[in-house]
Amino acid sequence: MLISIAIKNFILIESCTLDLDRGLTVITGPTGSGKSMLLKAIAFALGELDINKIHANSLEPTSVKLTFDVSQNLAVQQHMQSSSGLLSIERHLMHQKSNYRLNGENTSLKTIKLLSPLLVCWQRQHAQLALTDPKCQRELIDQMVQPTVIKAYYQNYQKVQALKAEIKKAENSILDNPQVTLVQADLEVLTPIAHLSSDDIQMLYNQYKNCLDLEKNEKVLADMHNIIQEISQITATLSKAARPLKTTSLYESFEQIDCEMQNNLEQLAEFMQQATTMLLSEIDPSELKPKISLLNELSRRFHRLPELLPECFHEKQTALDAHCHAIKEKENLTTSLLFHEKSLTTAANELRENRIRQAQLLVENINQQLPHIGLETGKIQINIQPLDTCLPDGADRIEFLASMNIGHPLCPLKHVLSGGELTRIALILNLYTQSPCQTLLLDEVDNGVSGAIAQKIGQILRQVSKTTTSLCITHTPQVAASGHWQWQVKKIHDEKQTHVTIQKLTAEERALATAQIIATEQINESALQHARALLLAIENT
Repeated sequence: MLISIAIKNFILIESCTLDLDRGLTVITGPTGSGKSMLLKAIAFALGELDINKIHANSLEPTSVKLTFDVSQNLAVQQHMQSSSGLLSIERHLMHQKSNYRLNGENTSLKTIKLLSPLLVCWQRQHAQLALTDPKCQRELIDQMVQPTVIKAYYQNYQKVQALKAEIKKAENSILDNPQVTLVQADLEVLTPIAHLSSDDIQMLYNQYKNCLDLEKNEKVLADMHNIIQEISQITATLSKAARPLKTTSLYESFEQIDCEMQNNLEQLAEFMQQATTMLLSEIDPSELKPKISLLNELSRRFHRLPELLPECFHEKQTALDAHCHAIKEKENLTTSLLFHEKSLTTAANELRENRIRQAQLLVENINQQLPHIGLETGKIQINIQPLDTCLPDGADRIEFLASMNIGHPLCPLKHVLSGGELTRIALILNLYTQSPCQTLLLDEVDNGVSGAIAQKIGQILRQVSKTTTSLCITHTPQVAASGHWQWQVKKIHDEKQTHVTIQKLTAEERALATAQIIATEQINESALQHARALLLAIENT
């Protein structure tokens, strides 16, 4: 239970430390005095308040420290793995950056969020409106269901959903019959080139290009051969014509030139022999043409460059392999899905049975409490019916029904309950599901009620607060008088700023504060006597 609150530089609260005693502490003050700031400070420390909503002196750090007595809170001790009697949670804010501490050591927001529901139980202003929401109704029931039952259902649900996703993924790889036939036909057509690489195909095309140039090269060589023959004849003619010069000194020079020309002609003849041999060794175009024709035809059919056709073959082979694998995978997954769907159905039935049992206990308790909150002719019923499908939160349709008058049929809450009736029933539900170790934080739970009904609510709050600490903001004198303790909130203005103070009241101060609620404006003797009578009546109960 919460035993201490230390606040510094939070909205309009400059600095205050509040020690709480076991029992119901009521928080009173005029409208707009800042009563909700105290609960906001607690929410801030527990990580439940947006820092953008904190309007404080930005030059000074904002801090809130909560101290709890957890000596009887086994859930917190198990979570903390410690039997220490005290637990402190601090949050510091400076320059829009938050820091959390747990027992003086830095911690994470996630840890604070895990501890928060084990330490406090909230009922915020207008929270009763959520009671008409089916989700809220289910959450109320599930608070009383064994956590292991809910966990078992959710784990089975997650497994079934995962299997369905895997089956869907496998189905995306499964081809329909026409697609399979088409892929198989494509593979059959592509098989002759499947063993080739892109480099192999490129080489084939280069060879084919060379073969196409063969005739052209042969003609060039023939022309060269004819020219060489002509040159040889000319050389022979020149040699014959130069014989008369043998007796002159000029003939020696001619012989050197003639010798060089003969050598060159021999080299040309050797070149021609090599060139002819090389051309004869080239691949026959008749051997390459069918391969090139096939590659060109496949290229047009599959809209791929010839060198990319092997890749096309492997893609189609991979798709067919994936198809065959997916069929087997789907069969295995479907078998597993059937098994886990049975497990999910079993878990859903067990969860439903738990919910029905807890709903019956809840209905019995609420109906017993209705006369104590002024709803003597009222009746609550909870219907739990199976759904056709499983959802993340179960396979049940949960609906709270009510009838506030004898002879009237049971109908959904939003159709039959007034705001005040809804507020009272929401309070009873919250108190029933609350753990004895939690601190109750109640924000105007008496909204919409007055007189004897407000007095009954006050008595209920006082009774349930005997084993823990409760904080309750109220505007009704009956609930204010029901508190074991009372704090008064005031807003003080001076020339420079506005700030809020929180004061624990003495017995006489409580009478004056309660009389102020009754009189609404100026306290008169009648209001004061009424307030004292309310406080005295509570003390004598």
